[in-house]
Amino acid sequence: MTAPSDTPLTAEASVRRPANRDAAADLIRQARAERWSIGAPAADYHWDLSQLQERAAFNPADMLLTVETGLSLRQIQEIARAENLWLPLDSTMPEVPLAELLARDASLSWLSHRHGLARDWVMSITALDDQGRQVFSGARVVKNVAGYRLAPLYIGARHCLGPVLELSLRLLPQPANLTVITCGAAEPAPLLELWTRSRLGEQLAESGLPWEAVLIERRGEQWKLHGFTRASKKRVADWARETKTGKRMEISSVKRPPNEDMSNPAAPNVLLQVLPSQVPDLLTALAAAEVDLKCYPSAGAVVLGLTAALAAEKSLREALLSTRAWGGSVRPLTLAGAQILSAIGIRERVAAVFERVKNILDPDTIFGPWPEQLW
Repeated sequence: MTAPSDTPLTAEASVRRPANRDAAADLIRQARAERWSIGAPAADYHWDLSQLQERAAFNPADMLLTVETGLSLRQIQEIARAENLWLPLDSTMPEVPLAELLARDASLSWLSHRHGLARDWVMSITALDDQGRQVFSGARVVKNVAGYRLAPLYIGARHCLGPVLELSLRLLPQPANLTVITCGAAEPAPLLELWTRSRLGEQLAESGLPWEAVLIERRGEQWKLHGFTRASKKRVADWARETKTGKRMEISSVKRPPNEDMSNPAAPNVLLQVLPSQVPDLLTALAAAEVDLKCYPSAGAVVLGLTAALAAEKSLREALLSTRAWGGSVRPLTLAGAQILSAIGIRERVAAVFERVKNILDPDTIFGPWPEQLW
C-alpha cells in the first residue's frame, strides 16, 4: 500500500473496511510500519467497520447483549424486540454501524432525559490499541467496580483512541401501556406549559410514573410537542384541558416504545445545554430567530439547525451568548457550526484530561490527531 502522503486519495479510497478483527489489527500495524494514520477525521485513512456483524453472546434472562460494532442501532432493537426486550436509545443515525454512532456520540434523543445516553448502557468494550492489540474494558455484568472504565472515553472520540470492535449492552423489558402525545402550536409557550403541568402532576397520575420521553421541535413556523408516557389517556386528556392544547392534540396508545420521528430533521449544527429550568427562557429567545431546532426539555438540550446566513442574526447571537451567560454550554456538531460560533466569538477549550489520555493510549498518533483541536 502506498503511503497516503505520496498519493492523493479520493474520499472512497481513503476508507478501509476490515472483514474481521484480525484484518483491523493488521491495518493498524501497517499504519505504524508505513507511517500513516487511520481513524480520526484528520487521519489519512478512515474506518468502516460495517462488516463486523457477529452477535457474540445474548442471554435474554440476564438482559445483556454482546455484539460486534458493525451492527446498527435498528438491528440491535430488532434483536432485543424478539425477546420482548428494549434498548432505551434513539438516534438520528439508526442505520449506521454502532462503531460510528459511538464515535460521534450520536445518541442524544427524546429518551435521554430519563434513560441517559449510549455511555449509560454500554457495559464493556473491546477495542484495538496503537499496536493492534485487543483492549478490554468493563465487565459483562451490571454491577462491576473492577478496573478502569474506558468506554466513556471511546464514546465521542471519533476513533482517535482506536476502533471499538465489540461491546456489551444492557437491556430493559419492553414497557407496556404507553400513551403517545402529539400536539402543535404557533409558539412554544403552550407546549412548555403542557410539559410543565404534566410534570407537576405526575405524582397524581394513576401509574405514578413520569414521561418516558418528550421532544419540542420547530420546523419553519410550526412548533410541535411529541412524547410518550405511562400515564393513562384520561390523565393526558386532563393535561390537554388544563393547558388549552386539546384541540390540536392527538392521543393514542401503543404496545411498544416508538422511535423519535427522524423524517426531515434539521441539520444538527450546534448543541446548547442549559438547566431544564432555563429551557422556557431559551426557547423564547430562539423563537425570535427563524431557525429549525429540536429541544429535549427535560435534558436541557437544544439542537439547532443553522445556515451561515444566520450567524449574523442579532436574535440568534443573543440567544447563544445568553446560554453562556447562564452557565450553559454551546458546542459545534459540524464544521459549519464551528465556523458560526467562531464568527460570533464563542469558543471552547479541550479538556486537558482527554489530551493526556490521548498521549497515553496513542503516543505516536497512529489514529490521527485529536478531533476537537479547533476548540
